[in-house]
Amino acid sequence: MERQPGQANIFASASDMRSAGQQAVARDLQHMRNKMANTEEYMCALAIRGVLTYSVDEEDHFQITYGKPGGHTYALAAGQVWDHADPLVPRPEEDILTANQLVNDATGMNITDAIMDGATAKALRKVMVKQGTNLLDISNLSVGAITISAAIGTSGAKFFGTLAGVRLWEYSRTVKVNGVSTALIRPKYVEFVTASPEAENIMYYGSITDWDVPGGLFVGERFTKSWIEKDPSVLVHLAQTRPLPVPRRPDTTVSAQVLT
Repeated sequence: MERQPGQANIFASASDMRSAGQQAVARDLQHMRNKMANTEEYMCALAIRGVLTYSVDEEDHFQITYGKPGGHTYALAAGQVWDHADPLVPRPEEDILTANQLVNDATGMNITDAIMDGATAKALRKVMVKQGTNLLDISNLSVGAITISAAIGTSGAKFFGTLAGVRLWEYSRTVKVNGVSTALIRPKYVEFVTASPEAENIMYYGSITDWDVPGGLFVGERFTKSWIEKDPSVLVHLAQTRPLPVPRRPDTTVSAQVLT
């Protein structure tokens, strides 16, 4: 066992070595959990756009089209973009209402959240400041206990107000995809979503074949197991998951390019 960073004792006792080993295992397991969570989030980000493409070297390659209506993905006209030279020209509130009308006409539901990257959120805030619009829609507040929450959640999402009854989120997080840093929310776009049970956004998990499971088939979110190799003595951990996000009502989302 190698000496770990921060380990106080130069000459480690047996107890120190066991503790260091347990910490190393815990870090490895957390790394595996993070990679699986990142993959699921990236797949969800693609599902919102309407097409999920999966490609891994020497493994599976496939593409799923969810049937999102073509009219639910569009770009604003040059005279309406949020980064217009004259910040008094754009009408973000109308743009949100337009997106909401698309969803309402198709499903009878309303969008609840708008998610965008940092540059898009900055452009929106600039327009709102110049136009003197308050991004906290007090007519949308519920009477009750007041909770002061962190500006940035543990996921990295930043809530910065409501407009036209829709919650606004800035989310600039990236994940590694085949070694390349990739934005979860694509630049220049706002992803409008309906975060309600009626939208039927579901995460399915495929079964996993493994003879260590009774019957040889595991059905669940994540399958894990560990074993010891004899010579040299090595503890091996394995974790498998087969997620597939499915927006069963793809017409409850709208993707709008709002910047040039």
